[in-house]
Amino acid sequence: MIALMAVGSPLAVWLLARLYLLATARVRDAASATVLTFVGTFGVWLLAERVGLSPRRAGGSGETERASD
Repeated sequence: MIALMAVGSPLAVWLLARLYLLATARVRDAASATVLTFVGTFGVWLLAERVGLSPRRAGGSGETERASD
């Protein structure tokens, strides 16, 4: 699984970055560009979580443990 992340993650980043640049090339408004940057970053993070390329998944569930009372 880690080998897939090591190869798949850079490839996915390159492909998604190219798609993002094509999709946002015509945006000139600063506020719209800021929102698109946030939405694009969050969308890539969600996609990485979904397909298993997120580095958080490599070490376990990614959830923090709570101290018992």
